Amino acid sequence: MIWKILTQLANPYLIIALTIILLFFELPWIVVVWLIVAEGVKFSLKYSVKKSRPIKPKIKIRGYGFLSGHALTTVQFYGTLTAVYFSVWYTWLAVIVLGIVVGISRIKLRVHDNRDVITGWLLGIALLALTISTLP
Repeated sequence: MIWKILTQLANPYLIIALTIILLFFELPWIVVVWLIVAEGVKFSLKYSVKKSRPIKPKIKIRGYGFLSGHALTTVQFYGTLTAVYFSVWYTWLAVIVLGIVVGISRIKLRVHDNRDVITGWLLGIALLALTISTLP
């Protein structure tokens, strides 16, 4: 199923591996700090809200449903990378295209509902804006 592949764009292990690799290509350390902050915010919200996931997800998953960490991470991580290595135009293109693809994959796989994904997108955009504002 294509959605199972597309959702992997925000796989935490992939994001960690890419971040470590990109540190060798002069990825600013402040980006790593903001990625860690985003993880802290994401887990704080998940464990304070404790919303269960939709019934009968199509993939094996654990943890709480609110908010979509994949949606948040996609927007912040790929948006930040394009801001660092390309232009602002590409940043918003990456955020829109990849954010929508991963967000829809989470809904199609029934691991999140619309509200979870939209909240992830909005928080990801806020964290992206903070990240970009602190870039050297």
